[in-house]
Amino acid sequence: MNKIITIIVFTFFITCTSQASKNGSGELKIQDDMINAMLKWYWNPKNKSDRPSGLAITKDGDMIGFSVCPARYAGDCIIRDLEPLKYCRQNVKKYLKKKENCWMFAKRRKIVWNNLNVEISKGSSNQEIKEILSRYGFYGDLKNTSKSNEANDKIIKNSSDVTEQLKQLKKLLDDGIITQDEFKKAKKKILN
Repeated sequence: MNKIITIIVFTFFITCTSQASKNGSGELKIQDDMINAMLKWYWNPKNKSDRPSGLAITKDGDMIGFSVCPARYAGDCIIRDLEPLKYCRQNVKKYLKKKENCWMFAKRRKIVWNNLNVEISKGSSNQEIKEILSRYGFYGDLKNTSKSNEANDKIIKNSSDVTEQLKQLKKLLDDGIITQDEFKKAKKKILN
């Protein structure tokens, strides 16, 4: 019995570590054409009922591969975690004419690059998604703080009720538009 439990635990450990090692890490700048493809086909597909299941990308940010569960299957998709990696490698070979490895950027609606676990909520606009990607340095300027500062100022100016201001501020934090430090500063400013 102990042998069986040991084998199960060992197998589980190997499976978990091998899946985690497929997640990307390090600096990543996603190119504009790849951002547009991600928005159109993965984050906000034409059929809003389609469910994204995985997104892989090269470390150069110049090619992606993804899998989506179409709504017509009514949720009966078999989600294979390594499919996006396979599609990404095929795209690299076909379109870039080179051999380059791909890494997982997102699983379902969560960005897993650098172990972020930031969720892109369903119904987020393309601009909101770009701002989140920009916030974490994947797109545009690194750590675009001017927009979050504008958002903080807008909340403080537009809302007279402290409770409402704090709720709006918390939503910005939860949506990934501002960082924890910016949240603390703005909260202190509201409460003073």
